[in-house]
Amino acid sequence: MAILVDSYDGGDNADESAANNGVWLAQTITTTEAYSVISVTLNIRRVLSPGDVTAAIWGLTAGDPDNAKILASGTIDGNALDTSMAQVSIEFDSPAALEDATQYAIVLKGSAAAGNNCNWSGDNTSPSYGGGNNKNSGNGGDTWTNVPGADSPFQTYKADPPTGNFFTIF
Repeated sequence: MAILVDSYDGGDNADESAANNGVWLAQTITTTEAYSVISVTLNIRRVLSPGDVTAAIWGLTAGDPDNAKILASGTIDGNALDTSMAQVSIEFDSPAALEDATQYAIVLKGSAAAGNNCNWSGDNTSPSYGGGNNKNSGNGGDTWTNVPGADSPFQTYKADPPTGNFFTIF
């Protein structure tokens, strides 16, 4: 079972941003503890046929996601997403160790051309997440643009520690 660690569940005022193979989206976050992230949950939907949709955790350089610092990623079939917004969990291929009180980015990208999008909900009316902000990239993550006054809901998870009787034999 996964344990919720960091999240922003801010208002969803029907604002959406579209991710595809030409436009990538990011929400920067600040961790509240050190942990190994295993998955994210995002409020997303499909428009037409977005193909594979990838969510990833990226390290930052000068406040922007750095495509040389991809720490974890997971891919889902975007064509199987609902056409209405829904919370969707995306498990990473392998966990990534995150440091306490450190900024990272959740990056979302699609594999199909514009119009075949994976849309991520957002709040641009009264965003209140103080640990980061929205960004987008139109060139494969090489450069990023801030989206002022907007945040996208997210949840990050770590693995539940094993329970039971443990002992060491010497």
